[in-house]
Amino acid sequence: MKWTDIPAGTLRAAEQRLWVAFGDDAETVAERINTDPAYLTNIVRTMIHGKFNITTNLQYAREIMGQNFFGIDDAQKHLAIVPTGAQVASLFSVPFSEGCLELYKDTHILIAVFPISIAEMRTRIGKRLFNMLDTNWCLRHVFAKYKCPLGWYLVRKTALEGSRFNALHTQCKLLGKDETVPTTNIMTYTLVGYALSKNEHLFQDILVRCSDSATVKIVHNEQTKDITSKVMIGFGKHGLQIEYCSDNDLCNWDIGLASMIFPHQL
Repeated sequence: MKWTDIPAGTLRAAEQRLWVAFGDDAETVAERINTDPAYLTNIVRTMIHGKFNITTNLQYAREIMGQNFFGIDDAQKHLAIVPTGAQVASLFSVPFSEGCLELYKDTHILIAVFPISIAEMRTRIGKRLFNMLDTNWCLRHVFAKYKCPLGWYLVRKTALEGSRFNALHTQCKLLGKDETVPTTNIMTYTLVGYALSKNEHLFQDILVRCSDSATVKIVHNEQTKDITSKVMIGFGKHGLQIEYCSDNDLCNWDIGLASMIFPHQL
């Protein structure tokens, strides 16, 4: 049935429900529908067939990144993400130029991140990947409850060059002007997603510092004191572990610094 044959009341009710579902993203969606034919086509396909069809922009990104790409369909398959229409629409464009992706295609992973917390991922994935003992402590801290911000992230697959076995203040000096340190939830999402989709562990037998801090109690010389530490993440013998260590203490561990590229570079 053509839309012109549908009763006006039915169309108005459907239209209202649709824009309410887009929520705060409604204005952005409306603007892109009016200016981007490919965007409109993908929305229609998604609504009719219930399956996301990548745009030209995403196709280029996937082709450039190769194995270092974790897209919307990967998140659905491996992390059991059920995205809303507004979330899918906001990920139609990758906020990195082709030149940027070409530059980092061998050293970074381009990953579509959906709102989910470390606590939720730990519950959802469990012993398949997580070291349940070494991640239990973090559930008491706020950073484990924060949901990842929706978006595309370009995350480095190895510790920042030159950062291993160095204290935090030395590591941070190594960051380039286009680089920043990702949060623990972004790193957890990246490591879990990559492991499940590629059957490969990033940061095996090494920990990398993230941007989050945690205050923990330690016992030293029979005295309890609080220390504030950057949270660290990596794969150990028994799975994904989230640890802490004094920021200026090497802890006799192989500790590097996590990094990612700011969007809209190059």
